[in-house]
Amino acid sequence: MTREEAIESLAENIGGQALAAVLAKGYDDNTLSVIAEQNKTAAQYFVDTKLSAESVNTITKAYSEKIIDGADLIHIMQYSTFRNGNEVDVQRFIQRIKCGMDHTTASLVFVADDYEPERFDELADKVKCGAYFPTKYGTLSISYEVARVLSRLKVPLRASRKGYISSGVLNIEDNIKYGDCIRGGDSKLVLTVKKYMDKSDWDSFYSYLLSKDNDNISAADIEKHYSDYKSAPKRTKRR
Repeated sequence: MTREEAIESLAENIGGQALAAVLAKGYDDNTLSVIAEQNKTAAQYFVDTKLSAESVNTITKAYSEKIIDGADLIHIMQYSTFRNGNEVDVQRFIQRIKCGMDHTTASLVFVADDYEPERFDELADKVKCGAYFPTKYGTLSISYEVARVLSRLKVPLRASRKGYISSGVLNIEDNIKYGDCIRGGDSKLVLTVKKYMDKSDWDSFYSYLLSKDNDNISAADIEKHYSDYKSAPKRTKRR
């Protein structure tokens, strides 16, 4: 689609005022063509975005090169109408996909990057290790297998359903059943628990851990308990 064809299509789809706003953004020809492919609602995201034209051009180029798909593009652009805190990580987001990260997961993490305190790479690594997963609502949730453990360790957790305000977790299995976003504990604690869950002796250590006083447990406490567990005399079966 030529620039002139894209402009003509946009004029018919979104009207003169919105078209003027799009043109004022200074988007390149590829981005204009991509916008022209969208329905009116999606096209409006490109009018209202807080991202710079350069960042949008980079994202639409990734879409045109099939690095991300249409659902990724619209999800990113929809959330970009609220904030642009993730703009500094546009290149890292695309690079991680090129290095093998699933494009949908990367796109969800990129949107979460706008709301979470960590940068994209740190968030992506938290997801990669399995301690967290990205939701559709601009957040990371503790992975459910880790959340079950944290719950038994008396770590205060909270849950939000479909992006709404968090409330205290009342029943971890119900929260998991309904696909809630589960938060709680500091990141270091969550990552430490997941690290030990991946060890071959986790089941035995977990039983040992549950026998201890776990009020206000921290990552350092987990480390100490594991050290004590490893140094404790092992029981042997009597013949």
